[in-house]
Amino acid sequence: MDTFHTTPGMSSMNKYLIGLAACTAVGAAGAQNLVTNGSFDNGGLPSAKLNASNMPFWTPAMTSAYGSGNYSVFYANAAAATTAPGATGTMDGDLLLWAVTDSPDGGSFIAIDGDSNVASKIQQSVSGLVVGQAYTLSFSFAGAQFTTRTGPTTEWWDVSLGNSAVQRTTILNNDSKGFTGWYTATMTFVADSPTAVLSFLAGGSPDGAPPVALLDGVSLVAAVPEPSSWALMGVGALMLAGLRQRRRRRD
Repeated sequence: MDTFHTTPGMSSMNKYLIGLAACTAVGAAGAQNLVTNGSFDNGGLPSAKLNASNMPFWTPAMTSAYGSGNYSVFYANAAAATTAPGATGTMDGDLLLWAVTDSPDGGSFIAIDGDSNVASKIQQSVSGLVVGQAYTLSFSFAGAQFTTRTGPTTEWWDVSLGNSAVQRTTILNNDSKGFTGWYTATMTFVADSPTAVLSFLAGGSPDGAPPVALLDGVSLVAAVPEPSSWALMGVGALMLAGLRQRRRRRD
């Protein structure tokens, strides 16, 4: 652990605030991602429909009228997902995207049909949670469309952790043959059990288009208070201590 030093003559308030900042920095640096394979990086496997072999630690959970997982896809990278100039287009023809770029996380990502009749999702059991502790979930998401379809669509993700209330990302509006670009979502969940299922349900409209929700870079870490919050708490504590000291002198 790093050691933080104070100098002789430094005020007690400055010492206290330095200590708070140090604790916050150490806590943030030591935050552990509780999600396994949140980058969907599985060793360079080729693009394919989601299955146990190409999506370790995650479980696709589809109830599709079109066949389980038919429109849930793992792409090795953006080039493999499109037929744009310079792209490799390694997927089946009906599962290529009109356009897409690599996510901020880079490399592989997943795409799931957001049609409500398909109700497709991907999930993982997360352990090591502390009941009552707040956790910050962050991930990259985007909207795209398969080359066999045209027309404007919308895309989003519905996310839950254990028995917590479902949280929805921003709804993305997508032009015909379009790609929305990547966005970052941040959500806070409070653990209600030591182990909980983290679930991502793809959503979109209109049905049959189909809207395609993209996902990458999933991270779940224990929430750490902002340094400004620690500082305010420290100032309050010091003021309280000062009042107590004054009362003792008067007594």
